[in-house]
Amino acid sequence: MNTDIIIFQQKIENASYFDIIFKIEKNIAERNTFFFHYVNFFILLESLKNTKLNNNLFKFDSLFADGIGVFWASRIIYGKRGLTYRITGTDLYYKILANAEKNNYSCFFLGGSKKASELLRENLLKKYPRLKIKGILSGNMESVYNEIDRIRESKADILFVGLGTPDQEKWLVNNYREINIPVQLCVGSGIEFLSGVRKRAPAFLRKIGLEWIHRLILEPKRLWKRYIIGIPVFIFKVIIFKYKLLIKK
Repeated sequence: MNTDIIIFQQKIENASYFDIIFKIEKNIAERNTFFFHYVNFFILLESLKNTKLNNNLFKFDSLFADGIGVFWASRIIYGKRGLTYRITGTDLYYKILANAEKNNYSCFFLGGSKKASELLRENLLKKYPRLKIKGILSGNMESVYNEIDRIRESKADILFVGLGTPDQEKWLVNNYREINIPVQLCVGSGIEFLSGVRKRAPAFLRKIGLEWIHRLILEPKRLWKRYIIGIPVFIFKVIIFKYKLLIKK
């Protein structure tokens, strides 16, 4: 694994899918608690204006890059010393699930809409028929606080937390020790995709890093600010960050 990089204030590990899966396997085998997140441009932008989110991100064991925005930001700032691998969060948790089925790891899913929770098991088992699913709970951060005992007692190997930013980060930082599940990760709206409630972009858009266009078309009211305003703001912030690094030299 290559040298980690800093974008804004957050340290992002220069990891491949293989590196991440290796860490997951190692921590499950050793029964350590490993909680991680993959951050996209939106989460990094939010961390600049939300001190609590920023501080919570510092507490994760690992942060990995999510999407082409963070990948290219690293290259703008650090050139060839930027990220080597372009990681996509959605592809990552499909790889995690395939590995879980292969190694007989059990999974618990927390968050997402009621509809997503109802469809999730059936949709996952179509793709991963031998996947061990210990539990599925929909809801928001407030409602799932009462379910900590149930999650811990499931004795799952992997916990997927999809409560949305900044709630999921806060919830996991506050509860990862008590939950005592070896691998815990934030997946944002991932449960909606895993359940089939939301559809991924066509493969050609994913390949060239434009999956966000598909999401914007499907949910313009919810996402227009994130992408239409957020992307230019992110690019501007990245350039300013690079400039500050240059004048420090």
